[in-house]
Amino acid sequence: MTEDVIVEEWPRCDVTGKYCGTPCACDSCKKNREEFEITALTGEALWVVCQPMPTDYEPWGYRSNAERGPDCSCGCRWFHVLEGRAGMDWGICGNPASERAGLLTFEHMGCEDFE
Repeated sequence: MTEDVIVEEWPRCDVTGKYCGTPCACDSCKKNREEFEITALTGEALWVVCQPMPTDYEPWGYRSNAERGPDCSCGCRWFHVLEGRAGMDWGICGNPASERAGLLTFEHMGCEDFE
């Protein structure tokens, strides 16, 4: 997110009176921007940047749901959940053996390398 973007839902800076999305280095603005950006991670926003892989389960990839194993969020030691509400469904795959390694992952996309 660029610093010149102003989101009117953001709180106003205690120092400048501007929206906390404007370039201000005060601690209050920094904290407000970080909190807003974390809570603003909706499923819709995450789908915009998510990269489906051919090895994902249908409907995101070509793997049949008949092959489905456990979802990433069902205990895979490599699935690192996101902070905030987004963490209920989303995480990052940390398994170097997986095609999803290092990628934003919706919990139901699945992986052959579940551990």
